[in-house]
Amino acid sequence: CLNVRNGPGTDYNRIGGLEQGQSVTRTGILDSGWSRILYNNAEAYVTSEYVTTTKPADNQPVPAPAPEHYAKISGYVQDASMNMVAILAGDNNLYTFNTTGAALHYANGIQKGNLVVIEYSGTINGTDTSAVTVHSIEDDDPNNPTPVPVTQTEPGPAEQPTPDPTPVTQTEPGPAEQPTPDPTPVPQTEPGPAEQPAPDPTPVPQTEPGPAEQPAPVPETAPGPAAPPAVLPPVGAGPVHTKPTVTGVVVGVTANTVTIMTDDGGKLHFAVDENTEINITLADGSTATDLASIATDSRVKILFDNSNAAGNVVYAKKIHTFDPSNPDASGF
Repeated sequence: CLNVRNGPGTDYNRIGGLEQGQSVTRTGILDSGWSRILYNNAEAYVTSEYVTTTKPADNQPVPAPAPEHYAKISGYVQDASMNMVAILAGDNNLYTFNTTGAALHYANGIQKGNLVVIEYSGTINGTDTSAVTVHSIEDDDPNNPTPVPVTQTEPGPAEQPTPDPTPVTQTEPGPAEQPTPDPTPVPQTEPGPAEQPAPDPTPVPQTEPGPAEQPAPVPETAPGPAAPPAVLPPVGAGPVHTKPTVTGVVVGVTANTVTIMTDDGGKLHFAVDENTEINITLADGSTATDLASIATDSRVKILFDNSNAAGNVVYAKKIHTFDPSNPDASGF
């Protein structure tokens, strides 16, 4: 099915599709490789490579259009509904996407705290995704899920059911109210003598103030030792690591995470983004700098930064091959 878009480029929204052999009216050819057509009585665009003015012979296969390459963004699910998902991305910004019509690939079901990858076309303006079309959403590898723990709030008191209203007893009407008679006039009394003013109060002699009382001295105590600063532990089970580096064996790699088993038996998860420095020595002696080159069971040394932790995610700053016989070769 050939995608039909509302503009000449993959950044424009998909508004339909053309099946093999379907005919349409072409109204123009652009230098950018797109053709303008009439689709549902409106102007639309398709790639020129997959349309022709020559009718194909019967039963002759037509090349399938090449798959489009969409932009990607990943983050941890903060909220989700039938046609919406909100994620916290690696830049610590919250993005909300309309998922109507998107292909969903959930290994464990969409859950708050899951790490997901969203493929989309269009442009994100700041955190505004209204001009974006979501094509697919995929969560963690089912063989290595790494959801971020979500803090649970204590449930409030259960709502009490509203009691049934008490029936009101109807009373028989009493006798009609009698009109109130006019009040009897009250005779006016003659005013008495005017009230005499009270005499001025006798002045009270003022006493001279004595010397102010001096406050008792407060003994000074020597300050005790300062409390040690709190250290944010990395995400995952196992002992807490307070040093900025750790070594271990890789046990899992996803699109933007790496999981290692440390030498002291702890399992740690680290988030990886475009700022992470990767330097991996391959079996043939060459060097690779991408996340996909990190093989399981390889030994690595990771430099991480707890000060940039957000939502219990610890980011890896450097990932290098680690040789126990030459520990300084890692470079940090």
